[in-house]
Amino acid sequence: SADLKRYAVAGVVTFTGVDQINPLGAFAGDNATTSWANVSVPTAPDEQVLVVFSCETCTSVKFSFAAEERWNLSAGGGNEIGAGATYPGSNTQVNVSASLGNRDHWAMGGISIKPASGGSPAPTPTSTNPPAATETSAPTQPPSPTPPAPTNTTAPTSTALPTHTATARPTFTPVPSNTPTAEPTLTPPSLPGNGIAIDAVSTGSTSSSSITVVHSTSGANRLMLVGVSINNDNKEIVTSITYKGIPLTYVNSETQSDDARVEIWKLVNPPLGTGNLVVTFSADLKRQAVAGVITFTGVDQTNPLGTFAGDNATSNSASVSVPSAAGELILGVFSCETCDSVAFAGQSVQYWNLMLGGGREFGAGATWQGANNQVTLSAALGKRDHWALGGISIHPAQ
Repeated sequence: SADLKRYAVAGVVTFTGVDQINPLGAFAGDNATTSWANVSVPTAPDEQVLVVFSCETCTSVKFSFAAEERWNLSAGGGNEIGAGATYPGSNTQVNVSASLGNRDHWAMGGISIKPASGGSPAPTPTSTNPPAATETSAPTQPPSPTPPAPTNTTAPTSTALPTHTATARPTFTPVPSNTPTAEPTLTPPSLPGNGIAIDAVSTGSTSSSSITVVHSTSGANRLMLVGVSINNDNKEIVTSITYKGIPLTYVNSETQSDDARVEIWKLVNPPLGTGNLVVTFSADLKRQAVAGVITFTGVDQTNPLGTFAGDNATSNSASVSVPSAAGELILGVFSCETCDSVAFAGQSVQYWNLMLGGGREFGAGATWQGANNQVTLSAALGKRDHWALGGISIHPAQ
């Protein structure tokens, strides 16, 4: 509409296998000033969701869940970041989220792409033109093709974007599922409505006998919870977890035969700073496992947890009712064997969702606000599958 005062980024994606009469679903968008962006996009299985993100001065952005990042550009010395990603569709909706490098103004929108009969939309390779480094200069380099993002089997590694030149962030490369991984720490915003806040979240995955995750802790009245999701074909379990050499305590678990298992472990008042969290299994895994590490602040240090609740079944939806109270916060941990996707429902905030082994294991974790008596945790699976879901309520400091 006019010469820009600041900057703009454009990403172009073409898809094949799309319905030519009714190509798109309903658009969904949201905006806020936080360090964590989230929007739920209506969708269905076999669809693809395209998401577009913008912030004013955030130093970086990293998409979570099963994202395939298509572009991520910084312009004007950090005065604009524009990014785009695609997500596989699932039943009802996909919860799209991203972590920002700092608290900032952001907007994010997404829309589902409908497949032609008998197919599924597929993005084709795209080229990305970095914007001009200043408002008056034109780009001096021709466009450089960016290869299509690979299939996401673990959470992508976040790379901070330069702040002085317009630069395209490289497309992430997933870590092979047979290699223990140390994932970056995310810093989601504090949750409104009670004294409990999220300090940091980190994830890791493996198909061997252990997982090592680098995690940082800060704040007061701390509690560390670790949610482990296992495709336990040989009835494998967690035998120990340590953080900076300090052992965690087993809380409880839920198992669906030899197909899906979740475990929750705790450490009250974990030491400050950055260290290795090591999950050790009873044997080399036949399949795969995912671990999510989350530290909370504002937690009762004497009686931090309520009563664990878990359930399992073979169906296309999962649910469990967790005893809770107003002012508390609930952590839910999910595992399935081969479900194509999982989307948490209700007033949930998803913190990790990783797929491994070509769909042989999904591990995911989310929080829900507590309420009097109990809260029902629920999730929609991409297809009927074996699943296990467990949750526990966290008590606020008095």
